[in-house]
Amino acid sequence: MLSTAALGGMALLTAPPDGLAPWPALALILGTMGLGAWIGISLRTAWVDRPRLHLAERRWAQGDHPYDVLQTLGAAVWNRGELGYRLLLLRSTLHLALGFRDQAWLDGLEAQLARLPLWKRMLVSQAFRKVPGTPSARRLAWGARLMVIAPHMGRLRHLQGILLLRVAEPEALHQAWRHFEEALPLSWEDPLILEDLMLAGLQHGREDLAEQALAILLSRHGDPRLAWDRGAAGMHLLRNSRYAEALALVQNLPPERRTQPLHWLAETVSRRQLGDREGAWQVIERAIGRLPGAFRLWMERYQIALELHRDEDALRALERAWDTVPENEEGDPYRQEWHLRRAEFAFWWEDRPAFAKELLDQVPAGLQG
Repeated sequence: MLSTAALGGMALLTAPPDGLAPWPALALILGTMGLGAWIGISLRTAWVDRPRLHLAERRWAQGDHPYDVLQTLGAAVWNRGELGYRLLLLRSTLHLALGFRDQAWLDGLEAQLARLPLWKRMLVSQAFRKVPGTPSARRLAWGARLMVIAPHMGRLRHLQGILLLRVAEPEALHQAWRHFEEALPLSWEDPLILEDLMLAGLQHGREDLAEQALAILLSRHGDPRLAWDRGAAGMHLLRNSRYAEALALVQNLPPERRTQPLHWLAETVSRRQLGDREGAWQVIERAIGRLPGAFRLWMERYQIALELHRDEDALRALERAWDTVPENEEGDPYRQEWHLRRAEFAFWWEDRPAFAKELLDQVPAGLQG
């Protein structure tokens, strides 16, 4: 349609006797079309996209279901600039709440790209299209140049850090962590990058970086609808005897959001250590109702039962735990732990030392304690 209108306009403007020369006529038509498109996009942005964004943000803050908020947000025609950034960032948040992590990751990337001028966006976006397993020196140098072009893009520094981690050199490792540290203050509104930085810090012994990322996640993305890895964060807090913090991390998480045993264990262990054993018992009962095949939950139930002096419940928990042990080699650590705990119960609570020894004989000597 636009092509037909442009050709018609050319024919009218160049018609004799007073018509324009072809090139001035073409310039006039293209300029008019460009002005019209700009006016149309500006009007839609002011009257459609911006009000939709405000309404969607208000509905999300009120606790509406993310799918309904996503329908309210709609699809923007012009996902650029600060408005495009906010639209795409909210879309990323909603997809994360719905469990679509891959789409949330892509939306978060597009949000940061939206802030860049067109020529920068075209260059920088190429870095994310094909990420090598082991980067070459040329690829790393290219990434460094792109960071000069887009110095405030957290995703770009995070990517460069990941690539440097894959290079088995001490200097590359040092540079990787420097990029991660620089990405942190640029990613306050990006829970997926913050989660990745937290997990990387925990895995590689950089607990200082992990703590900073976790603090931002808690303060800015603590909404229980956002499914970042609270299980790993909870275990980190438990290992450091920070039971009150671990409890605060997970206790408001709805049962349907507790998809991993770690979500439940962070609460039950915290309650036990803080002296609330009855509360821990109530939580573990709900946990095994949700995840009846989780070995760790049954072993936790055993421990809570012992502390509450419920010997029969402890023994039943051990019996149920045995049924959840995998049959292949993956189950070896679970079997060893089970035999050790069952021997403990046989010796101290059942007064069956011979049976306890039979069980201990199935556990490697170094693990018998």
